[in-house]
Amino acid sequence: MNYNREDFEILYKTRYRQMYRVAYLILQDEEDARDVVSQVFAQLLQRQSRFEDEDLTAYLLASTRNRSLNTLRDRRPHVALTTDMAGGIPEQAEEHDELTAELRRLIREELSPQDQRILALRYDEELSYAETAEMLGISTAAVNKHVTRSFAKLRKLLKKR
Repeated sequence: MNYNREDFEILYKTRYRQMYRVAYLILQDEEDARDVVSQVFAQLLQRQSRFEDEDLTAYLLASTRNRSLNTLRDRRPHVALTTDMAGGIPEQAEEHDELTAELRRLIREELSPQDQRILALRYDEELSYAETAEMLGISTAAVNKHVTRSFAKLRKLLKKR
């Protein structure tokens, strides 16, 4: 089923700001952020698929993040990006990459799908606790509980490493 014009306009008006914020935080450039959000909406129209509200929001934010990262990657060489993240020292960049990969593996393999969603929205998408709660239809206290419990579990698993 296709989105009619009215549905699409409502979707655009309600999600644009949130998507723009995600893109801008990654790209640090207003024009690139606007371009990314426009590309994601164009992709949604081409896809011609309907989503549930929760799934659609997650799809839009993930698409915005991914397209922003692709834009950033195209703008800067990968080596420079990883070196910047480690303070300019290649050995630290490699260690940072290994730790990040291990952490992502633990999140994927050891945490519940709900915990994974909450951490992705909170830290990958950089949403506040309140925004994360609203997006998932749970309380802010529940988001806090999931984050706290997830961090405790991850710390315990990393200590065994």
